[in-house]
Amino acid sequence: MGEEAKRVLLVEDIEPVRELISQVLSRFGYVVHCAEDAEQALTTAERLDRLDLLLADIELPGLKGTELYNKLSRRRPGMKVLFMSGYSEEILDGILQRSNDIPFIQKPFTPQQLLEKVKDVFGKPGTA
Repeated sequence: MGEEAKRVLLVEDIEPVRELISQVLSRFGYVVHCAEDAEQALTTAERLDRLDLLLADIELPGLKGTELYNKLSRRRPGMKVLFMSGYSEEILDGILQRSNDIPFIQKPFTPQQLLEKVKDVFGKPGTA
C-alpha cells in the first residue's frame, strides 16, 4: 500500500483563487480542505483527524495567517505551513521578519511554482 495522501488546509478569502489552488493540488494527489477565513479554518481543522499542511494567505478576514498558524500548530505540532500573499516584500518583511525560514510563496504564482513550493515544504524535515 502506498503512502497516504497529504492533507492540506487551504485558507484563502478570494473564492476563484481558492478554487484554482484547490484544483491544482487535488489534481496532484493532495487531499484539500478549504476555508475562506481563519474562523472557518479553525472549525474545519477540528473535524480533521490529520492535517499535514496549512496553506494560508497572510492577510485574512479575522486572524492573520500567521496567527492562525500559531493557534493550529499548538494542537498539531507536526503540521507544516506555507504562507502566500500578493503584498510586496517590503510590507511582508514586517509580518514575517521573525524568521527567514518561514515558507512563503509570492502571488501571483503558476501551478508549477505552487507544486514545487509545496513539495519543497514537505521535503524539509522539521520545517515549520
